[in-house]
Amino acid sequence: MQTRLIAVAVALSAACSLHAQSGNEVIYVGGSDGGSCDAYDFIWPTTGQHISGCSSLTDNVTDAQWTDHGRTLYIATMLAPGITRCDWDGYTPTFSSFWANTGGCWGLGIDHVRKRLWTFSNTPLIPTGPYRELYCLDIDSTSPTYGTVLAQTSGLNFRPCERWELSHSGNRAIVPDAFINSGQVNIVDTDPQSPNFAQIIGTTWAFGAAVSGIAMSIQCEISIDDQYAFLAWQGMVNGGPGSGLGVLHLPSMTWLDFDPSLPGIQDFMTPLPVISDLEIAYDGSFALLAGIGVNGGAMRVDLDYTNPGQSTATQFLPGNPVLDDVWGLSMTTTQDRFAVTRTDGLGGVAVLDATTGALLHNIPLTRTYNSYTAAWQDASPMATYETFGAGCAGALGTPTLSALPNSLPVQGSNFQVRVDKMPLNLAVMTITLDNLFYGGVPLPFGLPGAPGCSLLVSPLVNEVVIGTGGVGTWTWAVPGSSAVFGTKFYNQAYVLDPGANALGIVTTNAAEGMLGY
Repeated sequence: MQTRLIAVAVALSAACSLHAQSGNEVIYVGGSDGGSCDAYDFIWPTTGQHISGCSSLTDNVTDAQWTDHGRTLYIATMLAPGITRCDWDGYTPTFSSFWANTGGCWGLGIDHVRKRLWTFSNTPLIPTGPYRELYCLDIDSTSPTYGTVLAQTSGLNFRPCERWELSHSGNRAIVPDAFINSGQVNIVDTDPQSPNFAQIIGTTWAFGAAVSGIAMSIQCEISIDDQYAFLAWQGMVNGGPGSGLGVLHLPSMTWLDFDPSLPGIQDFMTPLPVISDLEIAYDGSFALLAGIGVNGGAMRVDLDYTNPGQSTATQFLPGNPVLDDVWGLSMTTTQDRFAVTRTDGLGGVAVLDATTGALLHNIPLTRTYNSYTAAWQDASPMATYETFGAGCAGALGTPTLSALPNSLPVQGSNFQVRVDKMPLNLAVMTITLDNLFYGGVPLPFGLPGAPGCSLLVSPLVNEVVIGTGGVGTWTWAVPGSSAVFGTKFYNQAYVLDPGANALGIVTTNAAEGMLGY
């Protein structure tokens, strides 16, 4: 079933461009340009228009993350106020203090399904210096605990750390040591349903970064299926500046070897002399890297997990001054474009094609330095599942389908749907991409021999659901491929009920879902 559904979803994605999502066209840029009122910009990349201003609530920005379908932006600051909330109406930002922490916050990660925000901050016991823990805060505005700390890790603050990243699933975090040439990488369990919640569950040495001289962690990521962690580092290689990308297989806690001809574990060595940022495609198929300095550049690495040595790199626009001193990097949710911030005399934002590297837009800004955070608005990637229509009555009443609590079709996860009122504990779940026609006949379509029962969606792929006590659960391993990101699908269940009508089947309501994170 999974293979067939992926194939159909890919075809639909090709026919219905995911690029036509007008809400995904704002980029937030933040940084530190002196004083306590640092500038911010909200940029429409297709037109070059932008809103600029400054606020004490955007002082020394370290990270920014969108949520609520692009309506809310959370901003981490190195100094007070800690974390800022920005409400965005499509035209103007409204800033407010969300979590005050005088020790500053380094990076953000959002668990979109559970509505939780994670940040890395100094502890009350050690309020200064690079000794920090991960804090989990409630960002559900309807919750009585909104804005409060729900949990925090312990055991990370014994080593200096600065970079970290939360996985798209919200279940894992990677926290590497700042000095990585002789340091370690920690994996933290951030799944609140796990018995190991907020604990370090894996630690390994960063073998590939064991180069001569010092090496620093620059950025890290985790793939959407929680299978791989990525670490970009900067150090001294063969007597000069160099950078590498390490890839860690999380289930086995082993690093991929990108050059088996050399002894030990070898990372993917990049041509960028000084690396500054990293982003990974949702399915982990490629990485984007940015670099600073003259001809700092941007590049794409296409990853081969079966034969890592076959991975390839493409440097974009080498020698073009537009890509000198690029720092912040952010990719669209459709993964076809990305933006980089420049920090030199040509300060501004460049938008490039993520496949070819073609320069699509060059947007100058008045600020020309320390613009090291970029966040492309996430207006459509949220996984959703909404029911519609009505079923028909059987021996136990009218059966319904509904997603299990806290279950959504998040890519790379197991999505679960409940079907009830099953007199024989047997039903068939249909999964399809069409709720308009069935064999050319408009929907809804009344089922012959089952008065009042209708097809609300077009049957395409069907799976048996076996229940207990009249209730069954359908489980789907949602594909993690970026090719089906944002694809809509539909469900309806047909419950076996021999006494209900001549057909012996009654129907449930239907649901429309969208693959996302």
